[in-house]
Amino acid sequence: MTPPTRPVAVKVCGLTTAEDARWAAACGADALGFIFVPGSKREVSPAFTAGVADALPPFCWRVGVFANQPVESVLTLARQGRLDAVQLHGDEPDDVVAAVAGHFPVLRALLADDPHLHERMKRTAPHVRAFVIDSGSGTGRTFDWHRLLEMPTLRPTIVAGGLDGSNVGDLFRVFRPAGVDASSRLESAPRLKNPALVAAFVAAGRENPPQNL
Repeated sequence: MTPPTRPVAVKVCGLTTAEDARWAAACGADALGFIFVPGSKREVSPAFTAGVADALPPFCWRVGVFANQPVESVLTLARQGRLDAVQLHGDEPDDVVAAVAGHFPVLRALLADDPHLHERMKRTAPHVRAFVIDSGSGTGRTFDWHRLLEMPTLRPTIVAGGLDGSNVGDLFRVFRPAGVDASSRLESAPRLKNPALVAAFVAAGRENPPQNL
C-alpha cells in the first residue's frame, strides 16, 4: 500500500494490542505507532503489526519506531511488519537516515532541547518526510512549545511529548504543527490504551488546523 501524501494529523503511538489499534483507527487517527526497540516495555513483533494491518482503514499509516538499530534490521522488521513508514527515534547518523529513506518514508524524531537541533534538521531534511519533535523518549512530559517558533521550516513538524486531549489546544495556540503524537498519556495501564483518552486526543487533534506546508 502506498501511504497517503497528506500530512499526518494525529498519531497514536505505543500500541500493543489489536483492539487498541482498531479503536484508535476507528476514532480517526491518521497513523498508528508500534515500537520495535528491543527492551522497550511497549515492544511488539512484526508478526503482530502484520496481523493487525488488514483490520485497519486503507489510509491509516502503520509507523514502526526504531532507535539505534542496524539498517538491515530496521528494513527487515519493517517489511515483515507491513509498515508504511519508519520513525527513527535514536541517535542515528545521517547516512543511516538516508539509507532507510531509500526504502521507507522516514519520520525523524529529535529532542526539543538538543543544542544542535537546527543543524541536525537541516542536514537530514532531504531524507525525511517529517520531523517529530519530542521532549524525550517515553517521559510523558511536555516541553516549552515556544522553542518550535524558532525552528527552520524545512519539513512538516509533528509534536510529541506529554500530549493528550486536554492540552492539544494549548499547543496550537502557541504553534501550529502538521501533527500531534501521543503514547503514555493515553494509557490506563502500562501497554494498554484508555479508549476515552484515545478518542479525546484524536478529536482534539482534528479540531485544530494543521501546519500549511
